[in-house]
Amino acid sequence: MAPLGISCGKKDGAPKDQSSQVNIAALFDSRRDPFRNSQSHLLQRLVQTRGATKLRMWDAAGNANLQSNQFAAALAARPDFIFVFPVNPEVLAPALNRLDGSGPRIFVFADIVSKNPRSSVIVCPDAEVGRVTGEFLIQSLRLKAAEEGGTEPAGRIVELTTAPPAVSHAGYSDGLLKSIWQQPGITVVHQAQCKLLSEDTAERVKEALLLQKDFDVIFAHNDLIARAASKAVAAANPELIGRILVLGVDGNLGKGGGREMIIKGEIDASICRPPLVDLAWAITERCLSDPKFVPKPRYEVPPVALNYESAIEVGRTGIPTPPVD
Repeated sequence: MAPLGISCGKKDGAPKDQSSQVNIAALFDSRRDPFRNSQSHLLQRLVQTRGATKLRMWDAAGNANLQSNQFAAALAARPDFIFVFPVNPEVLAPALNRLDGSGPRIFVFADIVSKNPRSSVIVCPDAEVGRVTGEFLIQSLRLKAAEEGGTEPAGRIVELTTAPPAVSHAGYSDGLLKSIWQQPGITVVHQAQCKLLSEDTAERVKEALLLQKDFDVIFAHNDLIARAASKAVAAANPELIGRILVLGVDGNLGKGGGREMIIKGEIDASICRPPLVDLAWAITERCLSDPKFVPKPRYEVPPVALNYESAIEVGRTGIPTPPVD
């Protein structure tokens, strides 16, 4: 297949018009992950807004070696742009760094050290998700303490992580602990792994109730697990409904996502991770319209904590796409 001739980041050439075909390869670590699946659907919708654009999608199903082969195959097809969600950034980095400055524009959705001048890292760091989680919990527990006549925030947290082979978000835990370490009354008392789609969450919650007897917060690493945990608490002891704050992560704004769960009262809050592909697509559009434009090597987009009020608000306003400059 002949080179497609995109010159984004170079000082010569003309804008690629809507009639010229643009080829995009998207390599996912695992579309089984609910958040990743939502990103893939958003990318498809964005691509459809531009004529003469072909999107080919790959799914590594959590296998880093398979993704390495898929990355090589994608490069061989000589696309204009590659969107890649690494299974393991350390495995992908050598292949990325072997590339020179004449290949496709590559967007990497993970923290990775890249020497490739045509790659841009676009991330919402896991540690930042954990930090925002901690700040939200401190504020919530401070309000609870004030209502009960106390002066300092206090609470016992049960943390439900995702079990292998799901993508690990250990940074959530690290960021949370760093955020709450100066609050002696707030502590993580129990941690358990749950299957990605929450199939075993009820059992993990029963174990937490048996072992801990009493706690104030369930922090789940995705909204599906949070919703299942909330149902499990209600089934085990209806008196705990409303007393335990149930918080998830992802905050998908679409149908059935975390925002809708909050509004329906299925969970109390969620840390909304930005979709990131909207920013990558905005950069793509800028590259296509202005061949002299050079994307930054790194874009970092913060998460947003959603409670009921803010979930209603973002339903009207959305979460704005960060500027590409």
